[in-house]
Amino acid sequence: MITEPTAVQAQHDQPGRSSRPMAVIHYTMYLPDGHSVSSHESGSPFRFYANSGNVLPGLEEAVASMQIGETRRIHLTPDRAYGEFDPHRVVEVERENTVSPIDLQVGRPVRLTLDGCLRQAYVREQRVDTVVFDLNHPLAGIEITMDVTLVGYE
Repeated sequence: MITEPTAVQAQHDQPGRSSRPMAVIHYTMYLPDGHSVSSHESGSPFRFYANSGNVLPGLEEAVASMQIGETRRIHLTPDRAYGEFDPHRVVEVERENTVSPIDLQVGRPVRLTLDGCLRQAYVREQRVDTVVFDLNHPLAGIEITMDVTLVGYE
């Protein structure tokens, strides 16, 4: 289906510029217990290209329906945030196959090469001869709440 470009699309469809507007927001993210885990509330706002798929799906949907200057509290289920926890993304590796003698402290972020791909993981557990790594996002499976203010678009 072919449609006429909107004013926003026409403004951004210039060489060297993204065809998507950049959303500018302030936010604070909370865990179910009310603990704040991330914030762009003071200082520089957070920017992302609208409809890019590069931010949490629930955040992107909420911002798309907000008016400039509006503040909204949004509740995101795991499927609209960091995804469901996937037990298949927890892998056990023989300690002798860990190349670097880095401190494999539980909870520490590390980079693993699995199936030829570099992946971000977290040390989940240390055993005598193996180390268990979790490739899920640390907030996978968790419902989060966000206070979001749409500052504008660039």
